[in-house]
Amino acid sequence: MAPTLGRSEVQLLSRVVTMAASPSFLRDLRGDLSRTGIVTAIRTHDTKTLFRWIVSALSYQGISDSVATSYMDSHGRVSANAVHTAIRSSPCPKLKGYWTFEGCDYRKDARRCGEPRLMGQCGLG
Repeated sequence: MAPTLGRSEVQLLSRVVTMAASPSFLRDLRGDLSRTGIVTAIRTHDTKTLFRWIVSALSYQGISDSVATSYMDSHGRVSANAVHTAIRSSPCPKLKGYWTFEGCDYRKDARRCGEPRLMGQCGLG
């Protein structure tokens, strides 16, 4: 039998949900995605646009927006073509496809990978 919530619990949950996001959150999000071309990119399978969008969004996770923006302005932004080129030109057999990537174990800060003899030529570094 499911627990029954009292009036005070329902009021508290209602307040939390109302405070967590504006009532128009999803509508606003859909509008932003449409306005920035992401909805069209999904429909047309525009991988390069989707890659730019997701990399940009991920670049702002866990760090202040100003620090992330400053870093990208100074060092550039990674592109789908750059990743594709780096992976294709790498001699590492782990980078040849999804199934071969298992055990890559690349760690830039620890200078280690699953193919130590190829570390200096790794397309991920």
